[in-house]
Amino acid sequence: MQQRMSATIRLLRILILFVFLLAFISCGRPPRIHYYTIEFKSIDQNNGKREAALPYSIGVVKLDGGVLYTDDRIIYRETPFEVNFWNYRRWIAPPNVLVTEALRQVLKADGLFQDVLSYPSAVPPRMILTGKVTAFEEWDEQDRWLGKVAMHLTLTDLHKKTVVWEGGFEALEPAEQRNPVAVVKSINTALNRCLNEVVQSLRSTLLQN
Repeated sequence: MQQRMSATIRLLRILILFVFLLAFISCGRPPRIHYYTIEFKSIDQNNGKREAALPYSIGVVKLDGGVLYTDDRIIYRETPFEVNFWNYRRWIAPPNVLVTEALRQVLKADGLFQDVLSYPSAVPPRMILTGKVTAFEEWDEQDRWLGKVAMHLTLTDLHKKTVVWEGGFEALEPAEQRNPVAVVKSINTALNRCLNEVVQSLRSTLLQN
């Protein structure tokens, strides 16, 4: 009887050691981090070089991201008051940096201005574009997930020291499936819609003056 109990105790010890070993191995291999980027559409339909509609340059200042949008983790929300993060699903750069670069590239491709610079710059521009990213996230509803992008932008004429244009832009795009990759695509689509609206609004305001 005593030998049987000793054998049982030894077996339990081996099982406990095996469980600890499995836990140690799993802890030694953290989950893989997935990184995502955005793809913005060039609005320029002309492959050749063309004369700018306005004969001056603008500088694009890095957008303010506030508390939320200077973090590279993908945000998801179920209510306006709660913020959650995908810890292992991240952007290659914080949203405010991604949107700033997208704005600069799309405005440059559109050809409205003679040049579009990152600001501050060695060459002083005539105008500067400033703003804030107010949404760049997954928005969860009961029956679907959506990509949400919003921003507020201001264009200031440095020569006149006046605001010549400003606007708020927001887009919601349903994800095709309820998974992180589909959400990233929906955020990307929402961003492109906002960028297109920005360019059209700038054109309609600046070219009529």
